[in-house]
Amino acid sequence: MFLSLYFWTFQTESYLVSRKLIICLLLSVVTAAVYWPVRHYDFIYYDDPQFITENEEVRAGLTAHGFRYAFTHPVVGNWHPITTLSQMLDCQLYGVRPGGHHLTNVVLHVANAVLLFLLLTRMTGAMGRSAAVAALFALHPLRVESVAWVSERKDVLCAFFGLLSLISYARFAQCKMQNAKRKNLWYGAALMLFGLGLMSKTMLVTWPFVMLLLDVWPLQRVTGDGWRVSGKDWQRLVIEKLPFFVLSVVFSVITVLVQKGAGAISGIGQIGIADRLTNATMSYVRYLGNTVWPVKLAVIYPHPAGYYATAERWAGWQVGLAAIGLLVISVWCLRLLWSRPYLAVGWFWYLGTMLPVIGLVQVGEQAMADRYTYIPLIGPVISLVWGIADFSKRWSFRGTLLWAVTGLLLVVGTVATRHQVAYWENTVRLFERTLAVTSANPSAHFAVGVGLEKDGEIEAAVGQYRAAIAIDPGYQKAHYNLGQLFRKQERWTEAATHYRAALTANPADVPSHLNLAAVLQSLNQASEAVVEFEEALRLDPDSIEALNNLAWILATSDEDKIRDGARAVSFGEKACALSNENLPTVVGTLAAAYAEAGRFVDAVKAGERARDLAARVGQADLAQRNEDFLELYRAQKPYHDPKVKPAVR
Repeated sequence: MFLSLYFWTFQTESYLVSRKLIICLLLSVVTAAVYWPVRHYDFIYYDDPQFITENEEVRAGLTAHGFRYAFTHPVVGNWHPITTLSQMLDCQLYGVRPGGHHLTNVVLHVANAVLLFLLLTRMTGAMGRSAAVAALFALHPLRVESVAWVSERKDVLCAFFGLLSLISYARFAQCKMQNAKRKNLWYGAALMLFGLGLMSKTMLVTWPFVMLLLDVWPLQRVTGDGWRVSGKDWQRLVIEKLPFFVLSVVFSVITVLVQKGAGAISGIGQIGIADRLTNATMSYVRYLGNTVWPVKLAVIYPHPAGYYATAERWAGWQVGLAAIGLLVISVWCLRLLWSRPYLAVGWFWYLGTMLPVIGLVQVGEQAMADRYTYIPLIGPVISLVWGIADFSKRWSFRGTLLWAVTGLLLVVGTVATRHQVAYWENTVRLFERTLAVTSANPSAHFAVGVGLEKDGEIEAAVGQYRAAIAIDPGYQKAHYNLGQLFRKQERWTEAATHYRAALTANPADVPSHLNLAAVLQSLNQASEAVVEFEEALRLDPDSIEALNNLAWILATSDEDKIRDGARAVSFGEKACALSNENLPTVVGTLAAAYAEAGRFVDAVKAGERARDLAARVGQADLAQRNEDFLELYRAQKPYHDPKVKPAVR
């Protein structure tokens, strides 16, 4: 619908429309062809489970409850309700099969390339240059992470609404200069689309500044001569964008609060101000380097001052040289502001839109990320294309030469992008590539381990988890996964060791407390298990598993000092209430608690309900077990187990 609307608005003369249509079709077909293999690719076991495959709300598709969930529940430290709703829609259409989810990303990326072309053509009238920028944007290996990773739907969706917002803003600006009637309509559309973009990913918070840059060039809404600029122009243009700035501030605050609450933002003690400034400076330069020479792209770049601080730190002279280079380019662009304004607009587009993710506020473990370049690197490409076209004005055979150079760049970009796409086939291949191009990368080892575990290669997965721990002895997720694997193999002592290590790294991790308690029960250390269950309940008072298993051990332990019928009943009743009395195991635990408390009539009633529930859901063994317990309760005897094990595992 949006694309149809904007195609209509760009109609001037039929031959121009035909040329635009051909360029749009070529952009769409080539870009889609490059990314076409992703329809057979798997989900990546890095964020994809939390966002989609293990997120029951998203898996359920579009529902009224899901709509409320999208707007009220952050996911992995991100509040992006529009992105969440789009993933719910995918699940509604395709289920949890990855192919459809991947193709939605591709469609959005194709749409973004077309929108970028239309935006630049509308503002500049230079159709060839606009097409070159759009093609270089669409067909560059740095785009692959945003397109081939389902979890990065937020990138392509955010850019989609962001570009639509700029198109609407350009229409508003042109209508205002012509005093046309529809200017308020376009202003409202720009503001609405900006809000949708922010609700897809808050990286758009600097978009009002991009609009100010476009006011300078190519919209030419600022008058000036050399360094003299009309103050009235700037005042008018800033006031005009106040609603956009207000939205940016509101969403910035929301993002910081959400990510802080999720523990995604590093404190000053973890990565200091000096290290953040150093990393930000080097990242600005490294992103440009990867644009020119994208040969060692990785999904995780270890931070030199990160949690384990094993990556090599930058030398002082490197940081100084990078800072001087950035400053020199900035000053040079400003000096040419009025003669070649596209240089400053493109350069400051890059610096400004990259600012929210450059690492001054450190979110996550990475030093940098390819996905962060999806929007920012549009700016330098605009500067490059317009700069080359301007510089070559007096060349002989200029047209032929420019087309040849552009064609060569696009061929190289297409081949390199297709090559990079192949690494995203599955988790193991992607992160093995990351290990090949980075060093001291425990998260990559961990991700390879997860992929191998999903493929059933358990011993190989154990090796990768141990490799992660060798680099970072406090790597909580690797310890936890090793604990899970060893527990399945009934290697109780080793499992307990790794659960304890996981809790040393993160004492507030409820699953580690619960699993350690279960292992301790298997090791006949009931008292220690009770302590872990109680700590899990302190952290999560509504944990059905903690309530149920603590009630079970308090009701059935053969140690008099541990049993406590009254507490067991209290915990058991709460677990039943939270589960709507529909879980046979939980109802059976309550029956055992009633029996320990001497309430045998209640025990029989609960035991019969537990038996019937188990039979109804086809759990014949559990139904028979409850029938055996009922014989005790009818004889007014509680059930005690010398080797009590958890009721829920």
